[in-house]
Amino acid sequence: MARVISPRGTETTVKGNLNLEQAQDVVGGYVEVVRLNKGKMLVNEDGISLGLELNILASIIAEQPILGTVAIVDGRSW
Repeated sequence: MARVISPRGTETTVKGNLNLEQAQDVVGGYVEVVRLNKGKMLVNEDGISLGLELNILASIIAEQPILGTVAIVDGRSW
């Protein structure tokens, strides 16, 4: 299961484990993994160069600036 958070703060849940193609669809490009205390956050690797919007909720969770739509997944699936 993945928790998807957009820069606007809307949240959705995706059932099952995300494969690479699904993760790329969610983040809008190449995937970078950010380790969290519990789980991992999948983000767009090129967020800065693409000028993606700051994702405030994701930034709070990750304790660092995060851009664009993200997926938070169980640490075992990625």
